[in-house]
Amino acid sequence: MPEENEKSQESKGTSAPTVDPSLEVTFNKSTQEMTLRDPDTGRLVTIKANVIESEDEEDSDEDFQPLTSSAFREALQKVADLGLMWSADPIPRVVPLNEKAESALLSEEYRELEKAYPSLPRELSAVVYHALTGAPAYDSIVGPPDDLKQKVSAVRDLVLTSSYRAEFFFKYALKVPYFESVDWEVVFKTHERNVKGMPAVGYALLMLTFHNTNASVRPLNTHENVTVAVDLPLVNKLIRTFVDIKTGLEDVQKLSERFAEAEKVEDTDGTNG
Repeated sequence: MPEENEKSQESKGTSAPTVDPSLEVTFNKSTQEMTLRDPDTGRLVTIKANVIESEDEEDSDEDFQPLTSSAFREALQKVADLGLMWSADPIPRVVPLNEKAESALLSEEYRELEKAYPSLPRELSAVVYHALTGAPAYDSIVGPPDDLKQKVSAVRDLVLTSSYRAEFFFKYALKVPYFESVDWEVVFKTHERNVKGMPAVGYALLMLTFHNTNASVRPLNTHENVTVAVDLPLVNKLIRTFVDIKTGLEDVQKLSERFAEAEKVEDTDGTNG
């Protein structure tokens, strides 16, 4: 018995602690919080972090100067003149308006714009968020109130199309992940376990990718993949369903465009008043 007790105690003393095989880590710089998620159980642990910025980052923040309202509008106009537009990401990206404008991203004119207005995406993000949500904007980012008012006007004229507005609220006002993309392949099965003859059946495998932008659902900006199978009858059924969905969304888009136009008229009347 004593020997068994000694072995038992020795075993307890040398046992290794249980460690999760993998964790997803999300760092929210605005709140200085780090979230750990166990992908197997979905359990979340939030840790408060103290961020120590490097000297280079501190210097860049101190050197940051908001553009004047006239320079801000001029920069947006130059981007538009190149056939480029802005994405509705938290920090907007410059993207081509169509295939013909893709070469503009490699042009000397665009490189000069990037050098002349390096802080434009950050400032545009704050102005857009203020214009669409009414949230306060910091003077250190967007300049004094009079300049902010002029910058909001520039954004409404040159950035906030109905499609941009729809993309913004679709991505960042959702309570669920959104369907982002699908990868697919068609399979023809020639063999099956416990089947003597050839099944000779064809079907498609769809890998659906979902993107999350809501921290209450799971860590921000995470992607989740789900693979499903469909056969030809199911594809035809899905096509009919998506045609109906498309018709409904087109009707809603018309209402959204009317709303955006009415809002623009109200803003103009308020400015003139």
